[in-house]
Amino acid sequence: MDPTIKRIYQFVIAGGIVTLLLILALANPFILNSSDFCVYNSGWNGCSDIGIKTYETGKFQPTVSFNGNELTLSQNSFVDYDIDPQNSTIFIIGPRTAFSLREGTYIQNFLENGGMLLLADDFGSSNDLLNKINASSRFSGELMLDLSFEKKASFVTIFDFLDRSHPLTSNVSHMLFNYPTSITAGHNTTVLAASTEMSWLDKNVDGKEDSEEPEGPFPVLVIEPYGKGEIVLLSGPSLLINSMKDQLGNNIFRENLFYYLYNERGTVIVDESHRDVAMPLQIAYVFPSTIGLEVKVFIVLLVVVAFIVGFTTIPKDAIKKLEDLLVRSKDTPKEGSLDEIIEQLMEKHPSWSKNKLEKIVQRMR
Repeated sequence: MDPTIKRIYQFVIAGGIVTLLLILALANPFILNSSDFCVYNSGWNGCSDIGIKTYETGKFQPTVSFNGNELTLSQNSFVDYDIDPQNSTIFIIGPRTAFSLREGTYIQNFLENGGMLLLADDFGSSNDLLNKINASSRFSGELMLDLSFEKKASFVTIFDFLDRSHPLTSNVSHMLFNYPTSITAGHNTTVLAASTEMSWLDKNVDGKEDSEEPEGPFPVLVIEPYGKGEIVLLSGPSLLINSMKDQLGNNIFRENLFYYLYNERGTVIVDESHRDVAMPLQIAYVFPSTIGLEVKVFIVLLVVVAFIVGFTTIPKDAIKKLEDLLVRSKDTPKEGSLDEIIEQLMEKHPSWSKNKLEKIVQRMR
């Protein structure tokens, strides 16, 4: 391949990689904004209505921030905040990544000291957190279908409320879930809502009820006391997305939920740190926010050096010039030996002009 064409290809590849990294770094916040259940997502699958509702109450604690004067977004976990559990509520909706031991310890202490936790999930990572805090309830993680549905069996209608006097279910006649799971209620847990007897767990996800598949009813809304606090578990997080707000009695239930979780509490944190973002996007989004300016400058310089070494002839040209310089300096006679060379030449060629030879040597010097 022609060296010029090869170099053009190298520049194009390197430029493409740099451009891709820049696009990922800049576009990642927008990608996060389009994630399911994201409180900053105003689309049909987002929970921006919850964010707006919470913000209007003056209780909303933003979990996205800028690092100092740098234009670097940081996605903070609830563990990054020092809050009063008795005055605070934490929302965790549709988490898709595991919880750290530190986060588990934080939630455990939060609940034991009077915190309120909403855990709305279907097929996510909530059981990981429930295991870490040794709660007694679990999400089954299986798709729950019901013959009481709207349009199709995965749009489950919930109308069996076991305690209609409870603040969460007061005045709620129906709720509509979208692809829900079920809850295995633990000890001392209050079941507030359940599916019908015609429901089942579709383990093979074929949309049909098979003889070996568990039959309902199944709990879908429960409250588990924990220390001085409470965990509200909801097996249909889709009920909280923007597009499901006005379906059946969802809006009434949501209003009840907000009041129950917000009443007499001054801070509400909606966790956004457990979204399932692809690894390249995590690197482009999370990594820049965890390192200092000096490290960033070093990385940029390292990339520049790697580019120069790998995709240009500058190092080879520099080495060649250095070698030529060394060879030239090695082959060039020393000043002291030039006089000796003149004497030797005059001995061999007595007719030559010594004066001219000296002028030649002077110019060379």
